[in-house]
Amino acid sequence: MIFFLRHKVVFSTYIFRISCFLIFFPCLLKSQSLLFPGDYFFDVPRQRAILADTELIVHTSMQPFIYKKRVPDTLKKYGYGMDPFSDKLFYENLIELRHTDKSSGYNRKFNLDINPIFNFSYGKDIIDTATARVSYNTRGIWIRGELGKKLFFETAFIENQSFMERYVYNWAFYASVVPGQGRWKNFKGGGYDYASSYGVLHYAASKNFFVRLGHGKQKIGNGYRSLLLSDNAFNYPYVQFTASFFKNKIQFSQTYALLMNLNDGGSKTPPGTERIFQKKAATFQHLSWHTSKYLDVYLFQGTIWKATDSSNTMHLDPLYANPVMFTNLAKFGFNNVNHILVGGGFEARPLNKLAVYSQFMYDGKSAANEDNSGFQGGIKYFDALGLRNLFMQAEYNRLNGSAYYSSKSAQDYSHYNQVLTTPAWLPNEFVGIVSYYYKKVFVQLKENYFTDNTSKRTTSNFDGKIGYLFNAHYNMNLYAGCTFRTYDFGTAGTKLSLTQIFYIGFKTSLYNTYHDF
Repeated sequence: MIFFLRHKVVFSTYIFRISCFLIFFPCLLKSQSLLFPGDYFFDVPRQRAILADTELIVHTSMQPFIYKKRVPDTLKKYGYGMDPFSDKLFYENLIELRHTDKSSGYNRKFNLDINPIFNFSYGKDIIDTATARVSYNTRGIWIRGELGKKLFFETAFIENQSFMERYVYNWAFYASVVPGQGRWKNFKGGGYDYASSYGVLHYAASKNFFVRLGHGKQKIGNGYRSLLLSDNAFNYPYVQFTASFFKNKIQFSQTYALLMNLNDGGSKTPPGTERIFQKKAATFQHLSWHTSKYLDVYLFQGTIWKATDSSNTMHLDPLYANPVMFTNLAKFGFNNVNHILVGGGFEARPLNKLAVYSQFMYDGKSAANEDNSGFQGGIKYFDALGLRNLFMQAEYNRLNGSAYYSSKSAQDYSHYNQVLTTPAWLPNEFVGIVSYYYKKVFVQLKENYFTDNTSKRTTSNFDGKIGYLFNAHYNMNLYAGCTFRTYDFGTAGTKLSLTQIFYIGFKTSLYNTYHDF
């Protein structure tokens, strides 16, 4: 079944110099990762740079992606090199290793960057007095490197202990997983202890072909949500082949992944060892066409192949290896034991500050003969209203029927008890996003509003924060904010479920966690 349910330092003589550092807006493109789609808010400047770049073709509808063009760090120009402490705090990776090929004098043969991952936050729900505190204690390490010009590697290890918002705690309790972050263990009688690891090897065999072998996530689309494949669920092992044609105007990716249902796989578990869960294979195909600097279109096919048998043995159809898009759909059709979902979308750029995008999904017929389908439409406005670094976005998502379910529950479009797409569990969602940067100070606002016209249920989830970005290499920032959530059960006389949390935190914002459901 799918569950839609953080020595005080005094700068003294450096204060004046640091103030001078903050004259210009910093480049935020340095935290780019191949492991997971980047934190949505901190990725906005990169989106803006790609939108304005008419020289380089970037297929942004499949994430994570590589944007090779570097933008000068104007802030660094005015402050770097004055003292080692400030350089390390504001402008550098925590640990950097560089080896230069002496025969050429400039071609680097080995690069290694090591940075921390952390989230130390504390908050209080002033409505739900049963929630003593809301706190996150995340520690980890992020390592990435290059060997020559063709081989890249990246890995991350993350450990967490959290006392969560009541509605997130309840969702995680029933789903047996923390949203997007894997299975949990009880921690101090009201919290969760959970961990995750990521890794990827990226080999650029040629200018037009690369291979990735990893344990991570992908996301399809240009919106905040994805109705096709998202980084909402837990990470999974995969191998991905990507080829580009016609001067990179067309790009095709074939991804083979191994997913899991968190139910007994059927194999006998040896005493004292971890349970063995049911495995299922998946393939994801993505075809993108950069028609011009004004329009990108893409198509997608996702297949959850027949899960393992009662002995947890996988019997894959030979067509599992088939790279020709939509031919497996022609063979099996919808509502087959091999669960196929298709869709596509576009992003139009009528202006260099404006992007309009859409996405559609079709998942066959439900038991009631309804179309299982989805639609997304949205608009992004960069440097909005003539104000530099003001970003505004509006998005609508609609799901129909019983999208992502299968007649055989083992074939649901899911992984680790989470749907592979949007976490929304009411059919209509409106998303509003506003972010603004002034030098290193930022404001981030987001509202999610869900409705179900049939049951009259509604959910409103607002999150807003203000903060200060210390280092753009790994998005180290200090912040304070609030979350207001209201859930209306749609039944007269039923008490509303209310959440009002105020929090502070110190964090490296590198990846997305979705608690807005």
